[in-house]
Amino acid sequence: MCTAKRNVRCRRSRTAPFWGIFATIGHYFWDRLIDGGPLLEPFRATFGDERADYQTALQRHYRGGPPAHWERNFISAYATTHPWEDWAESWAHTCTWWTRFETAGATGLALRPKRSDERACRRRRTL
Repeated sequence: MCTAKRNVRCRRSRTAPFWGIFATIGHYFWDRLIDGGPLLEPFRATFGDERADYQTALQRHYRGGPPAHWERNFISAYATTHPWEDWAESWAHTCTWWTRFETAGATGLALRPKRSDERACRRRRTL
């Protein structure tokens, strides 16, 4: 999650081409998985009502920016724009995690190694 201290770095990272591709794919899958199907009501309960006027939402976002303390409830400032963008930003974020897990697995890192000689993720101690 982008905290206030890391906001600039997070905004920059979201301008990377792959982020836009993942978000665009998220919009595509909204049409395929959610629109008009049995997941529509759970979507609305989680992300909000997508029937809100999209152009008005964009204008509000670009005129006034995200609401105060947006990071408490949204994956990004842009996700506050409209439920479709919240879905797409969440999808893109999930995709970036998938790629991280795939990379870790490809290098031999395992959460629960099957053999004692395999590298493992270790739990961090928290205060």
